[in-house]
Amino acid sequence: MKTKRTSLLVALSVLFALIAGVMLAGCTQDGPAENVSYTVTVNCAAPSLLKGTKVGLYDMGGTKVAETALTGNKATFSLPGGEYRAELVGLEANLPDGADDIDVSKPANLTASAPDAQIAVTPAEGMGLYEVTARYPDGKPLANGFIQLCMDDDSCYPQETNADGVALFYLARGSYHVKLTVEPEGYTLDETKYTMGPESGALTVELTAKA
Repeated sequence: MKTKRTSLLVALSVLFALIAGVMLAGCTQDGPAENVSYTVTVNCAAPSLLKGTKVGLYDMGGTKVAETALTGNKATFSLPGGEYRAELVGLEANLPDGADDIDVSKPANLTASAPDAQIAVTPAEGMGLYEVTARYPDGKPLANGFIQLCMDDDSCYPQETNADGVALFYLARGSYHVKLTVEPEGYTLDETKYTMGPESGALTVELTAKA
């Protein structure tokens, strides 16, 4: 009798252990997925072009699951592990005249095992994206001023600066001299000092006080 009772207790212990194991496995499988940190880096020769631009993450069915503004040229997300694709949102509003053919490449899909991706803002073949920031000697931006990029044959392309003193140009790739279209009162720019190109890029120029 004692042997039968002992066997029954052992069997019940094994049964309870099996039930507990199944319940624990079920909780583990059905619990919330652990969040993963995803990072999207945007490579652009003209940093001001990214001002106010956001990055949206979409699931593979095309539904937007998150959107955040860029900090510098990066956007970070904390989302459940999964597969996503990234797109720039709002970049079109910042494009200079004639830049509709700028290519914004899509990054490879982001996954939990490969959570970092890049987006490249690339001018069309044969074109360059040039950013000029003009400042006074005290660092104040030349707001609503007029900058022009000029080639050696004296063909020039003017552009007005924004409130931050930035002028964006989308031109044929080449070498350009930075000049003032209109000199602000009391200031000038050394037109032999600043050149750009042929590669896309950004440049800050400083005005000097007239003697």
